[in-house]
Amino acid sequence: MPTIAKKQTKDNVLGWKIATIVCAVLAVAGCATAAVLFFSKPKNIDSESDAFAALDKIVDKSDDERTYEIKYYKKGITKDNKYYYAFVSSSIKDLDGAWGLYTYFRKTEAGSEWQYYGVQSDSLSGLPHCNDISGDVADFNKNYDYLDDDLDMVWVGCQN
Repeated sequence: MPTIAKKQTKDNVLGWKIATIVCAVLAVAGCATAAVLFFSKPKNIDSESDAFAALDKIVDKSDDERTYEIKYYKKGITKDNKYYYAFVSSSIKDLDGAWGLYTYFRKTEAGSEWQYYGVQSDSLSGLPHCNDISGDVADFNKNYDYLDDDLDMVWVGCQN
């Protein structure tokens, strides 16, 4: 009987070593996964529905005297999730010639404000001058001119 007790002890020690190694590997993998999730989590980003609800309040300026018709040609979020954008036509109902085309954009970070500039469909004359823009406007115009590639007019850009 003493031989059997020694063999069982050796088997138990080997089992504990394997269990310890497996647990250590799982613990390291769990910590690594938690770190990746923690550091890659978006920081304080407004939802798309909240962002565009705020934009709807800005572009619809209807009051007792005037009713505006608003049309979104395209709206969404940039591929890198940095900006929300919208290409908007705003016109006063039943008043010919009272319209405007605007490119609106804002960072996705909570609390960011919508910015805009006017555009014209027949030329680039409504776009801002490249030398006069900086900050977010310059960044947006430089990096996101692909957004209007599927449309018939220029919505993102600047003129020299």
